[in-house]
Amino acid sequence: MRDLVASYPYSAETASFAPPASDHIDRLVLTANTPVAHPVPPDARFVAIQPDGDFACYARFGGAISMGPGSVTNGTAPEPARGIVRRIPTGVTTITVQASMDGAVHLAFWS
Repeated sequence: MRDLVASYPYSAETASFAPPASDHIDRLVLTANTPVAHPVPPDARFVAIQPDGDFACYARFGGAISMGPGSVTNGTAPEPARGIVRRIPTGVTTITVQASMDGAVHLAFWS
């Protein structure tokens, strides 16, 4: 798996603003409003999440998605996931995604 972090001489390692193309991309076919838990590859430290259509997509790292009609105010709401790149928290082994309509979402991983 390719690194997202670039090493520069005489400086600290920093995350790249123009990351290299990922060599580990998974595509999940989703049914509307049905959460899918996807395993995180063993060496992955970063993920980009991008739906392939014009629909809402949500992600939760290491937990289930529960989306009812009301507000969620206890810190467990999923994150809107349209073209986001996130560091995968230590110890997280699954990313749960859910879409507002039938479609697919791509998860690109980097170490």
